Amino acid sequence: MSSRSPAGNAIAGARLKKKTLQSQRAYASVVVPAKRFMFPAYDFAANHYWPEKKAAAPTGGAPASAPAAKPAPAPDKKPRTKGRINAVAYIFFFPAMILLFYASVDEAWASWKIGDLSE
Repeated sequence: MSSRSPAGNAIAGARLKKKTLQSQRAYASVVVPAKRFMFPAYDFAANHYWPEKKAAAPTGGAPASAPAAKPAPAPDKKPRTKGRINAVAYIFFFPAMILLFYASVDEAWASWKIGDLSE
């Protein structure tokens, strides 16, 4: 059993909490800026490729709370165009994968023979 009184335990707990909070703040002051630098906000890239469309200001007839009209969807590519794109992708993709596999077999076999377990 502890020789401290309940009040002593509360004081020790408060000190530990304060020390832990200071430690977390010190850690965050180093890590958070680094993470912000290494991993920029997603909307930076997303807004470049998919910019958010601003709703047009109401011009009379419709109330301000009326939903904006959806733009017409872009027409899909013709099936023949999709087929050509797929054919070109398959012509280059599969041979490239075979070549990469062939180039890595020797390294993998040598690692297997010596019992390399590194990641």
